[in-house]
Amino acid sequence: MQGEFIINGVAKNLIFDSRAVLVDVLRENGYTEVKEGCKTGECGACLILLDGELMNSCQILAASVVGREITTVRGIGSRHEPHPIQ
Repeated sequence: MQGEFIINGVAKNLIFDSRAVLVDVLRENGYTEVKEGCKTGECGACLILLDGELMNSCQILAASVVGREITTVRGIGSRHEPHPIQ
């Protein structure tokens, strides 16, 4: 399957399995700041902002969020102006 996502403000066209969860698709495409922890949505290691709402990416099928805006921790601040979470 193929789809376009807006990740950290940049449109990205990604190829992925239709059954893949978002955390796996992100990590396979270099977004290693999104971690895989418990795979049950309990630990928060895979948290992202999806259209501005905090979500566990291990609980979301990537196919269900094609075209939506995803922000990882890397996208909320910079090295010179870090966000308080960073």
